[in-house]
Amino acid sequence: MEVPPAELCDSLLTWLRTFPVEKSWENAMELRDGVILAQVLQQIDPVWFDGTWMARIRGDTGDNWRLKASNLKKVYKGILDFYHEVLCQDLTEFPSPDLSGFAERGDRVAMARVLQLILGCAISCQHKHMYIQRIMLLEESVQHVVMATIQELITKEVPTATGDGYADLERQVAALQEERSSLLAENQQLLERLNQSESSELTSTPLDRRCSQLQLQVEQLQEEMYRLEATKEELRVKGERQERERVELSLRLEELAERAAETQSLRDELDVLRHTADKANRLEATVDGYRRRLEELGELRRQVRLLEEREAEREKQAQAAGDEVRKAVSARTTADTLRRELLEWQERGAELEVRLQQAEQKLKVEAEQRKTLEKEKERLLKERHLLKELADDLRCSLAQQRTLDPSSSAGSHEHSLDSEADDTLRQKLVRFVEENSMLKARQTDERDKWTEEEKLVDVPDFPELERSMRWRETLESENRELRERVRQLEREIGVMGERILLSESSEDLKEKLEKQLEDVQKTRAHFAEKQKEMELTCKL
Repeated sequence: MEVPPAELCDSLLTWLRTFPVEKSWENAMELRDGVILAQVLQQIDPVWFDGTWMARIRGDTGDNWRLKASNLKKVYKGILDFYHEVLCQDLTEFPSPDLSGFAERGDRVAMARVLQLILGCAISCQHKHMYIQRIMLLEESVQHVVMATIQELITKEVPTATGDGYADLERQVAALQEERSSLLAENQQLLERLNQSESSELTSTPLDRRCSQLQLQVEQLQEEMYRLEATKEELRVKGERQERERVELSLRLEELAERAAETQSLRDELDVLRHTADKANRLEATVDGYRRRLEELGELRRQVRLLEEREAEREKQAQAAGDEVRKAVSARTTADTLRRELLEWQERGAELEVRLQQAEQKLKVEAEQRKTLEKEKERLLKERHLLKELADDLRCSLAQQRTLDPSSSAGSHEHSLDSEADDTLRQKLVRFVEENSMLKARQTDERDKWTEEEKLVDVPDFPELERSMRWRETLESENRELRERVRQLEREIGVMGERILLSESSEDLKEKLEKQLEDVQKTRAHFAEKQKEMELTCKL
C-alpha cells in the first residue's frame, strides 16, 4: 500500500526525533542544512561516518540554499557509499531525491526519500535491534508507515554479495575441487611413473625437479582449498544467520502487516462511527437550529408588532412634527413680515427724522423772522400810540386856542395851522394804517404758511418741541429694543425649526413654538401701540 508523501514525511520525522542530537530542532525546515541528518548517521555507524566525514559538513550555511544543497549532496553520497560498501546493496532502482528542492524550499517528497534511506541504514547496521526496538515504541500509525517504508526499501534493494556471491563461491569451490581431483590424478600418475623410474633405476634430474614443483603446487592448492572451505563455511554460517534474520523480519513484517490491517479496519470502523456521530451531531444541531429559529421567529413576530406600533407612533409624531414645522414656517413667515414692516417703519422714521430736522431749521428761521416782525410791530404800536397822544394833545391845544382867541384872523390863521396839522396827521395816520394793514397781512401770511408747514410736517409748536423730542427719543429706544426682540425671536424660531426636524419630543417643541408665537404676537401688538402713540404724538 502506497503511503502519501505528507504522511510518510511526518512519520519519518517522528521516528527521527528518537535520535538525540546536539542541535535541537522543531520543524522540518531546520533539516535543510543536513547537519542534523549527518549527526544521526554518525550515531548509526560512527566507524563509517567518522569525524573526518563530519568535518566536510558545513554548519554555517545561514540562508544560502546552495551551501545547504552541497551538505545534502555529501550526506546522500555518504549514504550511497554505506549501502554499497558496508551493506553490499545497490540502490540503482531507488529514485534519486531532489536535493536542490529539499535545500531551497523544503520539498517534503525529497525529504521523505532521504529519511527513508537513513531508516534503511539504521535497520541494517550492527545495532539494528536497538533501532527496531525504538520503532516498536512509537505509535501504531507511525509503526505502520515506518514498516511500509522498510518493506518498500527492501523490495528495491539489489544485493551484491549475499545470495549471488555465495553461489559464485560455491561454483568456485566446485571448480577448485575438480581441479584438485585432476591434480591428484595427475599426481598419482606422476608418482606411478616415479616409482616405475625408480624400479628401472633410471634417474633424471629434470624430472625430479618437475616432480618437486608439482608437489609444491599440490600443497599450495591444498592450502587454497582449505582456505576456500573455511571461507565457504563462514559464508554459509553468515548466510544462515542472515536467512534467519530475514525470516524473523518477514515474520515481524507479516505480524506488523496483520496488525496494520487490523488497525486499518479499526480505523475504518472508527471513521464510520465518527461519521455517524458527526451526522447525528449535525442532525441534533440542525434540530436545535430549527428550534432556535422558531423561537427567533416568534421573537421576530413580537418585535414586528412592536415595530409596527412604534411606526404608527412615529407616523403620528412625524405628522405632529410636520404640523409644528408648518407652524414654525408660518411663524417664520410672520417674523419675516414683521421684519419687513419694521424695516419700513425704520425707513419712515428716518424720513420723519430728516423732515423733522428740516422743519427745525425752518422753525428757527421763522422764529427769528417772527421775533423781528414782533419787534417791528411793537415799534409801530408805540409810534401809533405816540401819534395818538400827539393828535389828542393837538386837538386839546386847538380847542383851547379857539376858546381863548375868537378873532377871525387868528381863527383863520389857526384854522390854516389846524388844517395843516390835520393834513400832516392824516397823512401819518394813513401811512400808519397802510403799514399796519401790510404788517397784519404779512403776519396773516406768515401764520398761514406756518400752519401749512405744521400740517405737512406734523411738528408741534415751540413750547411742546422739547417734550416731543424726548418722547421721540423714548420711542426710538423702545423701537430699537423691539427690533432686538424681533431678531432674537427670529433666531429662536430658526433654532426651533431646526430642532423640529431633529427632535422626537414634538409636544415640548409645540409648547415652545406656541410660546414663541405668543411672544411674536405680543411684540407686534406692543409695536403697533408704540406706532400709534408715535403717530398721535406727531399729530399733536
